[in-house]
Amino acid sequence: MQNGECPNCGSTAVYSRTQGSWFEQPDLYVQLGPTGQTVAYVTYICTMCGYFVNIIADKGALAEIAKSGLWMPVDGNGIDELPIKVQLETQDNINELVLQIGVPAKARIVKVIDSGLRVSNGQGAVMNFELEVSAADGTLFSAKTMASIGVSALAKYAAGKTVFVKYNPGDKSQVAIDHS
Repeated sequence: MQNGECPNCGSTAVYSRTQGSWFEQPDLYVQLGPTGQTVAYVTYICTMCGYFVNIIADKGALAEIAKSGLWMPVDGNGIDELPIKVQLETQDNINELVLQIGVPAKARIVKVIDSGLRVSNGQGAVMNFELEVSAADGTLFSAKTMASIGVSALAKYAAGKTVFVKYNPGDKSQVAIDHS
């Protein structure tokens, strides 16, 4: 995120703050080890999807953290991937904004993957889409999105079908299926 791009949604609406917190508490630090030594950090937050991360830039402090015993290594069991419900909430936030500010277009569904998640008492299926979007200027671009589709309407959202979408003109990776 230090490069100004959100790794979660690709937006460039990234902001930062030293010492991290959004509230006025200037004494937030990360404890390096059992001695109580601390190090400052910077928080980066994406105002499009809400993803945020705290970064410690002091390489010496990072080495101390690794050998301190206070911090445990991550075993790789899932924190690198967001749970599907969190992904859906994030995508819903992006979709809501794109549907408000987006440019209307048509898209061909290239691939559909059922996430397995059901919403609305089982009446909606959360689907992942790979799309080929025909932009307003006639250019084609690829995009991925996630949307809840009524179970009774799933046939309308099969690979090869054309759907109406809106895309963020400032970030074409943000595409929402327009159900209206």
